Amino acid sequence: MKEKLRITSKLQNTEFVAQTIINGTWYVLTEDFIMMTSAEFETNPQYRNMDILRVKFTPLNKTWEFEYDTEDKPLPPRPKFDENNPDTYEEMNQYEQLREMNEMNRRKRIAVREFFSRHMQLEHGTDFQNGHAPSTEPIGIVEIVTQRSRLMHLADRKKTHVFTIVDGMTWQEQYDLALYYAPELAGKRRSEILHGLIGLKGIGTRESHLGGKLWQKAYNGVMTYADDFLANYSNNPTVVMKIYVNKAIALGIIVKNTNGLYLQGNTFVGRDSDDAVIYFSKDIDSYVNVVQPEVNRMSNLPEDDLRDEKLEAYTKSKFATKKQNQESTASFNEHYKLLKRDYKELTGKEAPNNIKYEEIKEIIEALKNEVSLGKSQTKELQDSVNIIDTQDLEKLKEYAKELGVPGYQAYKSVSALKEKIKTVLEVE
Repeated sequence: MKEKLRITSKLQNTEFVAQTIINGTWYVLTEDFIMMTSAEFETNPQYRNMDILRVKFTPLNKTWEFEYDTEDKPLPPRPKFDENNPDTYEEMNQYEQLREMNEMNRRKRIAVREFFSRHMQLEHGTDFQNGHAPSTEPIGIVEIVTQRSRLMHLADRKKTHVFTIVDGMTWQEQYDLALYYAPELAGKRRSEILHGLIGLKGIGTRESHLGGKLWQKAYNGVMTYADDFLANYSNNPTVVMKIYVNKAIALGIIVKNTNGLYLQGNTFVGRDSDDAVIYFSKDIDSYVNVVQPEVNRMSNLPEDDLRDEKLEAYTKSKFATKKQNQESTASFNEHYKLLKRDYKELTGKEAPNNIKYEEIKEIIEALKNEVSLGKSQTKELQDSVNIIDTQDLEKLKEYAKELGVPGYQAYKSVSALKEKIKTVLEVE
């Protein structure tokens, strides 16, 4: 398959010199598309008669391009030369031409992949998928024009795929996603959060920075946050913790100042939310006993100004369902651990390793009910003892009334009424 690389000048009159710094080393490209270090070009005698590729751009000649094959042409076995057979001259000539054409295509492919797509003064017009950006003021735009439509279509497909996934999430899932990738959106209305997360404004133009956070380059400068979302969000074990941390920051449970993040005003947990996740992954007690319950107690979804759009009626995507199931699994495991801890506190023994979730849950509920009932009965008994010990005749009569003691109003003696009350209690 043939491809065509094109460089379009951004300046009126300039000369493009095929010389650039790549990974700290100067490289050149010759007119024959041979790539080498500048040092080798200057010192190796075999390159003495070669020239560095130069392209002059003018107002009438703003582009320069070349074609190449993405694969070598099949090369037959080298023919045997017979000076007495004229046909072998033509066979040998065709063989050499094909071999040279393959060699030139190989050089061009290397030049496209390793030189032009990494040149410090060329801006990418199509995505070469190497994360490169010009390190100096770009003088031109490099693109594979034959791949432009294909690459743009694939990029559009990815965007619509991500958009559909997020659009199919519940409001809670969308808010959690925003807190993970764009915590600066915390507390805004639903429309503002979704626009800031997956808004398409300016996408594909120089104003692309106005679009949602998922379309922007991620921390490594190579992939977008959408790429990370598709590859890692549903199976990253730190996602839930980071969402909780960002919620805690937004709610003031974790306080942010110029020095970093602090829990309960005095415990330093890191410079940012990523540091805090590392901290809480080691200090699980603080995360489980402070951060999670406080966030659950205080957090509410921001205003849903898209409620009339009935977004919740959309069928959830497979991704959203899978993610919810995975988060439910993580929550299940955490709750199961807490139940085992409660079992030990209530019984003084470790829970059996093979005990089922529903089984231990029922046992814990029963034990808690017993404790609660015991406390209630103890309190009632204590109240009865306190009342019977009183010397206040009126209080004693009120208690006798509650017990249904016959003729309690006629008693004038505290001791006599106490004896009657004890008789009734013994019967009960």
